[in-house]
Amino acid sequence: MSNEVKEYVPDGLTDKQNEVAILEAYGGMDRRQISKTVGISHQTLYTYLKKPEVIATIDKYRQEKKNLAKSLLLKSLDKASATLAELMDSPDDSIRLKAADRVLQYGVGKPSSSLHVTTNLTNSNQGDTPKDILDMEDMEFENKLDEYEDE
Repeated sequence: MSNEVKEYVPDGLTDKQNEVAILEAYGGMDRRQISKTVGISHQTLYTYLKKPEVIATIDKYRQEKKNLAKSLLLKSLDKASATLAELMDSPDDSIRLKAADRVLQYGVGKPSSSLHVTTNLTNSNQGDTPKDILDMEDMEFENKLDEYEDE
């Protein structure tokens, strides 16, 4: 194991346990390869993988890996936005339309395919029914619209 990794051995772990945690967290090797790389038996590897401190360290390294990936993606966001902006100036109508659609989907959100409005009639008065139905539908539509906008 390299000296850089040994410098970061968490308290309570041996160098080999830490190496197992790193290899397990960062993937790319099956358990047989990990035990061979670290120089331990398969049984010792499985014993390590049951220890709470090794499990916690694997989780910590996995979280660090996710954070690094997220950071790299966020750094690419400006470039992706600039590319979409450039595509919106394309002479090709279909490319401009697709770029504009993507900007709207990611900026505003993808619209729902439909809005279902249902009405329950509680007033049996025949004379006022059309107005009551319209009022109820308007109220229900406004509520659904508010819910949609909150999403």
